Amino acid sequence: FKITFKEHSFKRENFNILAWVEPPNYTNLPQINIEIEELKNKTIRVPYASELLIQTSGLDNNNTKVIVGESQEYKNNNKSNDFDIRHKITKMENIKFVVAGNLVSNFNLDVIKDFPPKVKFMSKPETVNGVSLKFSTSAKDDYRVKKANVSFSKPMSYDHFKDDPLLFELLITNERAKDGVKSFFYENLSDHLWAGDNSKVIITVFDDLNQKGFIENTLKLPEKKFYSQSAKLIYKTRANLAKRIISLEEGKQAIDRIILGDQEF
Repeated sequence: FKITFKEHSFKRENFNILAWVEPPNYTNLPQINIEIEELKNKTIRVPYASELLIQTSGLDNNNTKVIVGESQEYKNNNKSNDFDIRHKITKMENIKFVVAGNLVSNFNLDVIKDFPPKVKFMSKPETVNGVSLKFSTSAKDDYRVKKANVSFSKPMSYDHFKDDPLLFELLITNERAKDGVKSFFYENLSDHLWAGDNSKVIITVFDDLNQKGFIENTLKLPEKKFYSQSAKLIYKTRANLAKRIISLEEGKQAIDRIILGDQEF
């Protein structure tokens, strides 16, 4: 929002005050010109973290200040009588411009609440070809969805592992789409150690303020099917070792028996 003050005559001195509010770049909002008469004791609503800028020229009086709220003050530069200040708006604040003890302008800036983004499934997670997982989502935000990711929680049988959850970045096709930002996930998960176990998939979306929205779904991770008896036994041994069902020595003995052809264990 751009606020332009008309030139005023004050104590026979002509001076000009320019003030404007710059919304954050991510809002994609333009500056708007407003006449001084419209600002007297009026409230202007601006996006969170917008910046108020004030510049002056032609002020020869050193007793010039801008009062923000109850206590914060900006005074003119010692090297120049002109003002050039920048103030970030994160809450409702009253702005007063005072010259030589006289109130020149008085208005309020209020913050427009920035809501967290929302996300929903367009298609629920499903297994493809027995090895891959796919789904699609749609997300919305007041201004834009900055980023999104997909995580898979650690199955309970692997709780003793120090591994972090499986995490994938979710591609955002159009961050400002009015009908929702579409994303598509397709990944082969059958080779992972957790394959075949229950997990919770969580889709999280973020805006520029790092506010987040998420959805989740409990599912069984795709598990590769083996037709070779030896492969099945090796796969089973690996899983049993990871889940601490058998010891390392027992695992070694099992692999040795598979190699020797004795598959009854």
